[in-house]
Amino acid sequence: MKKQAVTPEHDIAVTDIAKAEQAAKAGDRSQIAEHLKAAGQWALDIATKIGTSLTVEVLKRTLGLTQP
Repeated sequence: MKKQAVTPEHDIAVTDIAKAEQAAKAGDRSQIAEHLKAAGQWALDIATKIGTSLTVEVLKRTLGLTQP
């Protein structure tokens, strides 16, 4: 994501993904969801392009695009 970030909004999304990763390592599910939601549609688009299916599914659910 860092290499594809071209706007300030993209940089913020990269930061939110990093924060979600930290929350996952700490086992803090609520913070994972909060940061993934904040990362938004661009993060979902990138995850889809690179084929990270688990991340895509989590982002879709967090953004309310699918039902759990």
